[in-house]
This record gives sequence, structure tokens and C-alpha cells, in this order.
Amino acid sequence: MVKTVLGLMDTCQEAEEAVRELLARGFKPEEIGVAGAAEEPGETAGERPPGVEPLQIEKSAAGATIGGVAGMVAGVITAAIPGVGLVMAAGPVGTALAGAGLGFTAGGIIGALTGTGASEEEAHAYAEGLRRGGVLVTVSAGEERTESAAAILKRHGAVDIERLAASWRAAGWTRFDELASPVSAERATTAEEFRRHCEKTYPGEAFESFWSAYAFGAEMAASPRFRGRSWPEVEGEVRQEWECSVAAPWEEYEEAIRYGWERRTRVPEKA
Repeated sequence: MVKTVLGLMDTCQEAEEAVRELLARGFKPEEIGVAGAAEEPGETAGERPPGVEPLQIEKSAAGATIGGVAGMVAGVITAAIPGVGLVMAAGPVGTALAGAGLGFTAGGIIGALTGTGASEEEAHAYAEGLRRGGVLVTVSAGEERTESAAAILKRHGAVDIERLAASWRAAGWTRFDELASPVSAERATTAEEFRRHCEKTYPGEAFESFWSAYAFGAEMAASPRFRGRSWPEVEGEVRQEWECSVAAPWEEYEEAIRYGWERRTRVPEKA
């Protein structure tokens, strides 16, 4: 029985590395699919929002290439997906998304993703991940190889989609909206960046536990009371605000609060 494993990557490089290992481990080119943001017509690197990296897939004699990784199946498509934007894809997921973009797939992109075997809840999260600039890698293979495929995707950066969706819900997201516009990289990667930051700063801890502290710091940075002032100047006042409004120890959450402040004010992280 054929099953499809899905992995959402933060970057094109992670997707390329995952595809390279999948091929090296014996997965067939026609079993692999990749989808991500396409380069807008006439767009130049200077016009692109910081951090936005369009997916590059080209047809070749070997099938198709993604970032120089040869051997993927031909059938590269570019489609305008409602709520996601211009998407480039190859392989089985490309076929599914092409139908969604042209309106042939019931339920649009959600129908396309549930058609790969994702639950409806997962489909909403994966669609939102694409909207926010992620790259989707899929592997359709025999059931006995799904664990191997999932391990490869995870090894190359596939996010925990349940945890990621939980962080979005904590910030007010409910489900993928086809009427929404693709978000800029600056806004899109906030949760992903903070997740990676927490993995280094709070190893073994769920980053959702610190999300409210991050949001508090960002909110304080946007307040007219503190705007234009540096962290050393406001730290004492921000701490007082925290201790008056939140029943949680400042010492435990101080770093996340400061990170939220600096992310909002664009002050580089301390070494």
C-alpha cells in the first residue's frame, strides 16, 4: 500500500538536502515531490522581501532538478494557488497542486493535500506553512518505507507540524484561509525563528511555553511609552510591567521577553 509522508521545511536548502538523501537511499524520482514559492514574473532579488528564497526547479535530461539535485520526476508546474500565491512544484504534489490552482481539485489546496493522505487539520497547517514561505517535500512510497522517509525529512529540518500549528493558534490563527494574502518573510518566519532560537536557548523545552513572553516583549517595544529607547534603559520598567500583570517569574522568562523586544525593534541579539 502506497502512503505519502509530508515534511515542511523552512528553507530551499533543507529541501534540496532532503531530496538528495532520499535519492541516495533508493527512493525513486517519481516518488518524490517538492513545492514552494515561485519567483514572481519580473521580480529581482533586490525587490524581494528579506529572507524570501523562491524555489528553483528546472527540467533536465534526468527529469527535473531542484537547486542542482538531479533525478526528480519531470512535470514541473507553476500555479497560482488561492491564499498561497505563485507556487512551483514537481512530482506527485505538483500534479495535485496544479489541480488546486486551476480549480479542478475539490476544496482547493486543502483537498489536494488531504488527497495525499494528510488529515484535514494537517492539510490546513501544511497549506499555511506554504503560505508563510515554507517548502513542502513529499514522499509517496510503500508503507514499509514510510518510517525511513519520515526520518530523512526530519533529519533535514522538517518541522513538527502539530507544534508549529499550536504556536500559530496561540497567536490567533485558526485555519488556512484561501482569501488571505501570502505574508512577507519578515512576518511569516517569526514563529519559526523563535522556535529555532528556543531550541538553542531552552534545550528540551517546548517553545510554546515561552511564546507569551516573546509576545509581551514585542508588545512593550511597540508601546509609545518605550518606543525609541534601548533595552538597558527600559529593562527595569518592563520587568515591573511583567511582574504586575503576569504570575510567572521574571528570571525564567527574561531572555524570551528581551528577544521579543529586540526582534520588534530590530536590535541584534547579544552575543
